[in-house]
Amino acid sequence: MICLSYGIKSYHEKYKSKLNIKIYSTQTLFDLIFEEFEYHRNIIKMQLDMLTTAYIYQFIYTPKKSDGTRKVSDEETEAYFNATNFFKSKDFYNKLRIE
Repeated sequence: MICLSYGIKSYHEKYKSKLNIKIYSTQTLFDLIFEEFEYHRNIIKMQLDMLTTAYIYQFIYTPKKSDGTRKVSDEETEAYFNATNFFKSKDFYNKLRIE
């Protein structure tokens, strides 16, 4: 989609992996496309990290009250409550969309 926004058609080589996308462009245009790709990749990575952390705190790791063996920090408790509120919110899937 990024290549199409710049008017460049992408193609796959015959009998090769469909994961490799080939394009013809100048070096400066390629650098511009690569920077935009990295920008969108970083956004998706941050959202995936946020979702993974929220999932871990909601379904796998629940901070327990201190029973003498381990003291729960305020950050862990806050992260747990943020995760529970995140998964309980009505627009859970809308928060994961890239705008």
